[in-house]
Amino acid sequence: MKVKLGPEKRRLQNDYERQMTAYHEVGHALLTTLLPNADSLNKVTIIPRSGGVEGFTQSLPNEDVLDIVTDRIRQRMRDHPDNLIYSVSQNDWRQPC
Repeated sequence: MKVKLGPEKRRLQNDYERQMTAYHEVGHALLTTLLPNADSLNKVTIIPRSGGVEGFTQSLPNEDVLDIVTDRIRQRMRDHPDNLIYSVSQNDWRQPC
C-alpha cells in the first residue's frame, strides 16, 4: 500500500482535519458497503500520506475485471459485427529494417 500512496506524512493534522477526513472516508466506506454492485471494501485509513492524500478507502474487485471487459468486447463483436471499425495506419505495413 505504501508504494501506491507514498510514505506516511509526518505533519500532524489538527483534530478538525482528522475528524473531517474520517467523515469523508466513512462516506466512501458506507457507499461501498451499501451499494449492491460495488466492489468489496478492503481498507480505510485516515493516516495522511505524501502527495496530498489525507485519507484513503480501498475496494477490491469481486471478479477479475480484465475477464469481464474482454467478455463484453467479445460479446459486442459477436452481436454487431457490421459495426466494427478497422483502422490500419501506413506505418503498420512497414517491413522491419
